[in-house]
Amino acid sequence: YLADGSKADTVKIIEKPKYFNLYKTEQAFYYKVRNTGGYGIIRAKDPNNIMTVVPAQYDDVSVFPDEVYKVRKKGKYGLYQAGTYILTPEYNSIDLLTVKPHKDTYYKITNDKRKVGIYAISNHKSKMVAEPIYDEVQLFYENPGYHNGSTFKVFSNGKYGLFSIKDLKFKKELDFLYDQIELLGGKGNKQFAKLIVKGKVVVVCVYPEEEHKIVIISESEFDDIQLLENDSDIFCKFRLHRKYGLMYIDEKLSDINTKYKILLQPIYDDILYTKKTNDHLLFGLYLDGLYGFYNRAFGELVAPLYNYEIIGQTENLLKIKKDNKIVLMDPKQNIVYDFDEFKKLNFNTYSTRSGNKWGILNEKDSIPPLYDRIVREIPITHNISNYVIEIDGKLGLVNNKNEFIIYPKKEYQDIQIENGIIYYLKGDQWIIYEKTDMLIPKKGIVGKKFFVLH
Repeated sequence: YLADGSKADTVKIIEKPKYFNLYKTEQAFYYKVRNTGGYGIIRAKDPNNIMTVVPAQYDDVSVFPDEVYKVRKKGKYGLYQAGTYILTPEYNSIDLLTVKPHKDTYYKITNDKRKVGIYAISNHKSKMVAEPIYDEVQLFYENPGYHNGSTFKVFSNGKYGLFSIKDLKFKKELDFLYDQIELLGGKGNKQFAKLIVKGKVVVVCVYPEEEHKIVIISESEFDDIQLLENDSDIFCKFRLHRKYGLMYIDEKLSDINTKYKILLQPIYDDILYTKKTNDHLLFGLYLDGLYGFYNRAFGELVAPLYNYEIIGQTENLLKIKKDNKIVLMDPKQNIVYDFDEFKKLNFNTYSTRSGNKWGILNEKDSIPPLYDRIVREIPITHNISNYVIEIDGKLGLVNNKNEFIIYPKKEYQDIQIENGIIYYLKGDQWIIYEKTDMLIPKKGIVGKKFFVLH
């Protein structure tokens, strides 16, 4: 029988019955089978190409990438490839650490003494790159665009170090000196990490593509550090003696002596990154239950004097949470708008709710909360949009000046604009909105959101 329940016209036996069970695996065309000898793997890509890739003689078997198979025999694990062992079954466990499609694959190997190592497969070559002598190994960073190599966090004798693997060579990058190593994040080929030693934090930059070069950004002078923004600039908040400050890391790391700059001294209870809009970086400052802000673009600092929380920025207006309302305030702390709810529709356009009515707000236009629902924004040009609105269960269309283009009617099930032409959906027909209401030839899918017109 076919998948839809109908009876097949013809049936061809492609493998004679000789297994007790057959199971699908996560890899396409590979099946786990069982007979009297145990478990094995067959590959069935088409009716004329069925091959036993692992003989059915193991206690268990799994399919790994690169046509590698994990086999278990007498409670021990090994790796099997191309009809032979690449690791004999003598290990307590074998786990996949990481895999890059068509690149490198790494396995964590655990022996009888519960020590771990790393086995690697790269460019059809395989090797035990790190003998099982460590307490733990974890993938630290793998650059998706990097064709050869990864960085690993290794734990031994109560301390962490960093190692790299490139061309099947295991190289120590940072010695076993640290109580913890954590990836902060980064951009491009630069990744930042914090190294914790005796309760203090060292910040480093790791270059995975440049022989895994590591540059120390700061010595052990901070209690903690967190990356706040790394889109185009690198900003971190740091903690010292239970207070937070703000630092800027030189993106080029060009100054040998000073890799970072302190922007705000550690005097705040918290520093919150809010938003970046048109190169305006805004950081909220919290101290003794009051809020202020720091505008990086202008170097403007407003001390924490206010009992509201700065939660974002909309162009040149601050987005404030105050008395359970969303308030938009200009840089001089004048309230421009206040709403009960504030939702993003598009890049710089927001739907706003006051009571049970919704409106529109962006950098150029504002539509008061008059409608039951803002269905969608339809961009017309870079600066102009129209909006599908709903009122009393009827759909209509307004422009960015809140002028009706289509007055709301119940017969409109949806409204779209395609190549400057307005269409409305009625039943299963998209109709051009004009006086003649002429039906248009259509072919394709008619749906609530997408349609094809010819």
